Amino acid sequence: MKKFFDKYLFIKFNLQLVASIVTVLGGALLISELRFWALDMDNTLFQKWIWGFQQVSSPASGIKALESISSMPLGLPFFILLGVSFISWFISIAVYSFITGAIVNAFRNRQQMINEGSIKYSFKEHGIIIGWNVQSIAVVRKLLSRDDIKELLIVSGQKAQELRGELKLALPPKELDKVFIYSKNIRLSSTLRAISAEWSRLIVVLGDRNGTDNNGVNMRIVATLSDYIHGIPEGKKLEGKKKLYLNIDNTALYLQSRNMELPATADSVFDVEIYNYYESWAWQCWSASKGKDPDGDYLPIRYKHEAERAELFVIGSTPMGQAFVNYAMPLMTYGNEGRHNRITLFDAKADAARFLPKQETLSSLPEVEVQFVQRSGDSEEANELMLKAALREDTAVTVVIAIANPDEAANTYLQLSNSLRRQPISVLLCQATDTADCIDKRYLQTGGDSTILRYFGMTDCIPWMDTERQMMGKAVNYYYKHKDELPHGEDPSIVTMAPAIWNEAEADRLWQSIKRWEKWSSINSGDSFKEKSFVFSDGALTSPKCRAMLHAEHNRWWTERILDGWILGERCNDKFIHDKMVPFDKLDALTADNDRINIAAMARHGFLKN
Repeated sequence: MKKFFDKYLFIKFNLQLVASIVTVLGGALLISELRFWALDMDNTLFQKWIWGFQQVSSPASGIKALESISSMPLGLPFFILLGVSFISWFISIAVYSFITGAIVNAFRNRQQMINEGSIKYSFKEHGIIIGWNVQSIAVVRKLLSRDDIKELLIVSGQKAQELRGELKLALPPKELDKVFIYSKNIRLSSTLRAISAEWSRLIVVLGDRNGTDNNGVNMRIVATLSDYIHGIPEGKKLEGKKKLYLNIDNTALYLQSRNMELPATADSVFDVEIYNYYESWAWQCWSASKGKDPDGDYLPIRYKHEAERAELFVIGSTPMGQAFVNYAMPLMTYGNEGRHNRITLFDAKADAARFLPKQETLSSLPEVEVQFVQRSGDSEEANELMLKAALREDTAVTVVIAIANPDEAANTYLQLSNSLRRQPISVLLCQATDTADCIDKRYLQTGGDSTILRYFGMTDCIPWMDTERQMMGKAVNYYYKHKDELPHGEDPSIVTMAPAIWNEAEADRLWQSIKRWEKWSSINSGDSFKEKSFVFSDGALTSPKCRAMLHAEHNRWWTERILDGWILGERCNDKFIHDKMVPFDKLDALTADNDRINIAAMARHGFLKN
């Protein structure tokens, strides 16, 4: 009921007027009833209402009431009626003024509380967004589109009125009615009770855009939520695990968090998915079918299908640039043997090199070389390096301009040499804004440009909520666990048999039972085969290309382990030691063939079709 009045009464002025009129008319009828009852007069309800309304609507009505008794002889009845007329008139005016003032004050105070986001509501089966940043509007749209989310609560330390203003510009009124704002920081159990955290279906922890130490705050929020909900008895909270998305902005902390078990995942309260806004966009840009641009997809090797080499140039050591480097290292392991693929990070600041892994780690990566060049990405030296790579017939080149300011990013593209821009290279331009607000590419490219220019990082997409990626990881994990049920060697029936043993319920159960680093390993494996399936597109499991695919997948897995701190030795998962971190040709036959299980999983999902 409280939500109804706040949405349809206290916010909308026309309904406020209706409520005021109803109150005045009701007061007039009450006063007239009392007067006629006191005088023992028998009048119709309509006559009583007319008199009461006249009394409260105009001072002239009081004068007429006095004139009606002016012809009466002096005496007690006269003075009683005179007193009653004056008293009723003054009382009606006073009551009318009081009611009017009370209504105005109530509306004003209530609207102020709504604007401040200080009203507590009761919720059930709702979604909660904690924090407010550049992706919040996209998250709101995503959650409102779900049938299982009845209402949406935004909890933020920012001013509720500002957030409501942004929402009004982005959402139609019908959807806006489902959104509530509570302007508080998550600290105490009283706050958690106020947002009905135990009855929510899904929680997204974003962090406030103006907040400090968002990573630490967000992680503490998850622990606080977990402790609170875990302490509530069964039957007084929504059954089952809740989905919780946790944003960690810091790239290094994010990569480390993927390989550890947080306290929030130690019990059965949450199914936590850690994400990083920048890494999710790096994945989106490398994803084979998710690019929003109608021209095609983003993969560096896509534009020279038979290319034996690939070079990725990243301009800017921003979090987005770091994410591209980190995400690309395990994936750039395709092609012929040897360190033929290279990633170059350009930045004029010398300390930007610290964002890369240690040189000892980089030197041990198979088939990919990573280097830092202390030059601005639009400098003459940088242009020469990129042009030299682009002129090689056997090399596919991608340039990522990962500069935070959209105008500066666009200007950096314009500063690339004409010779470089006339080569068939792929350029990804960071535009951290809605797609509709991006600079039209026609203003950036001349008639002689051959670059395939695309935008990335737009806030109207949320790749980290794409369930397809996790589904791929589940399939990889499931089939790997069932590898003994599938044939090994060169038997092509593996693709036919893979769907027959698929059990989605068991896949979910297995997924919940493995550690976080195992989940990410499966997800990255799915990413890898999804990406490489376009390079080795025939899908025949006995073909040389398939063997090259197996070789590339092993190198991806090996690179992933090196970057996560694993070392070679007698296998011990708890100590991050593995005995298979060796070149592909040194693997035993059975181990080398295990990745074919993953190929079967990808084939089962249709990603290896021509």
